[in-house]
Amino acid sequence: MSSAFYGDNNTQVKKQQMNARFEALKTEAAERDKLDVDQKKYETFREKVKSTISKLVDTKEAPWLKSHNGDTRLSYFPETNYEPQGFTAVWLKIREQELGSSDPRWYSRKDIFSNGYHIGHNEKATVMGFRGADDSIKYNYYWNAAQLSKIPPYEKTYTVSQEQPPIYRPQTTGQGKDKTYHSQETLRADITNWLTSIATHTPYEPRGLNRTEQVKEYIEKANPGMFFYVAKDASDTSKKIIEKSQDSFRQKEQKNEKNIGLEL
Repeated sequence: MSSAFYGDNNTQVKKQQMNARFEALKTEAAERDKLDVDQKKYETFREKVKSTISKLVDTKEAPWLKSHNGDTRLSYFPETNYEPQGFTAVWLKIREQELGSSDPRWYSRKDIFSNGYHIGHNEKATVMGFRGADDSIKYNYYWNAAQLSKIPPYEKTYTVSQEQPPIYRPQTTGQGKDKTYHSQETLRADITNWLTSIATHTPYEPRGLNRTEQVKEYIEKANPGMFFYVAKDASDTSKKIIEKSQDSFRQKEQKNEKNIGLEL
């Protein structure tokens, strides 16, 4: 039989190539749509953070604008005893306040079910959006211990200290009567000192209460990513302050021990 009976081979190959190309284009379009959806979801998350922080500052309900007696600790994950840093450390504390919880323990869904705990009725997860190392957008979902049942009561493992850590002071511009505080620096300093007090279990008094209006205006005008940067910077600064303070304390102790040895 002639090849024409079965159709031209070249034509069939071209059709197969066209179909493969069409399927590839469909796949690319679906991936682009997914990226668009993920990007919009991430932008919505960041806008939510921005509006939440703006409202908390405006009403002076931000946790770093409230005093405490030192009887607190950083949020953490009991399964690994990990204390998150940066934005996560700040956001989980904000969520604890919103939940009316004094329990700093947080759990992933996997940790909850592996321990036999139960999520309370209508209890929603705290969503944490972030960009991965490959620049893809990812989300983690956590529940506070106060949202769970069949969970053991929280037991404190720290004592309140009256040894005040060094205060971080915001950078200023100008001199004398013209001296002013940049709103971002005010926000950064407040969060730094607040985080330091929580980590060291020391009493805390806010210092930026008289500059909340300027800070709120700055937040509203700033890029939604600003607070993520400030929170990370504040967390890093707090960690350095604590490490430096601990080094100074150790050096002081060593000096005292040396002096006691000389007296003996």
